[in-house]
Amino acid sequence: MSWKVSIEVRRVALVVLVLALAVCLRFYRLGEENFWIDEVNQVEVASQSVSAILSNYHPSAERVQQGRWLLRTWEQAPLSLLITHFFMSDESAEFHARVPSLIFGSLGVLGLFAFARLFVSFKTALLAMTFLAISPLDIWYSQEARWYAQWSFVTTLSYIALVLAGRGRSLSPWFGYVVATVANLYTFVYSVFVVFAQVLSLAWRRWRGWTESRSVAVFAAVLMVVLILTFPVSRMVMGSLEQANSGTPRSSSLLEFPYSFLAYSVGFTIGPTLSELHDFPGLRETLTRHGDVVVVLAVFAPLA
Repeated sequence: MSWKVSIEVRRVALVVLVLALAVCLRFYRLGEENFWIDEVNQVEVASQSVSAILSNYHPSAERVQQGRWLLRTWEQAPLSLLITHFFMSDESAEFHARVPSLIFGSLGVLGLFAFARLFVSFKTALLAMTFLAISPLDIWYSQEARWYAQWSFVTTLSYIALVLAGRGRSLSPWFGYVVATVANLYTFVYSVFVVFAQVLSLAWRRWRGWTESRSVAVFAAVLMVVLILTFPVSRMVMGSLEQANSGTPRSSSLLEFPYSFLAYSVGFTIGPTLSELHDFPGLRETLTRHGDVVVVLAVFAPLA
């Protein structure tokens, strides 16, 4: 018995060590960089009162474009803005506004470990946790005053709850799924695609006979509850989409797909820089100047 306890203590210590590494990497130089334009938009809205944020995200400053008054940040649900609101400070504004992302990004590393343990061994789950802890892209998102880290963490929680709900007969995981999914949709409205993917997953499992019809019925009822609870944000956003105007207009190509794969594999530590990408290099030029892209694709594509 003492031998088993000793193993568990060492495992907990390893998880805590990796989590501490993740926190340190995300805390390092957290407030050193100035706000960039998307963070400015987030801070501008989050700096208002709670009532102003909830009343369809009206920023304090409006702007005129094409002869009409347009409001900013239409595509974003309000939860991240509300959380940022309570961390705002006139002193070290960049640091304080990014603290929520630091917290959610660090918790996301722990969340990945918990999710992986539902399927794989402790060593494999710890390895996955370590990779995410040192991922340049995840560190980047954990140091932005935006909703990315929060969305990633809450999405992971929703999947953990869904898997646990599908494996047992208790209603507790379903309650957790409702909370996580509602929080997800109030964080980013396009989380509806996450829910859609989960519906497809459950339908596939039912078709293969891996899930009971009872679970499908409960899932349908749960989604109705989620729909009701998220109706306010859906109504606000859908009623404002025609006024949305965000993003930087630029041409696109099929090269965006493999590059997105590269970015989410290794971050932006290798391969073309963002400034080089804005010059729209061709495929041959990219591979000639950045042979490391080929190496990354050769390693990660088969794994994917």
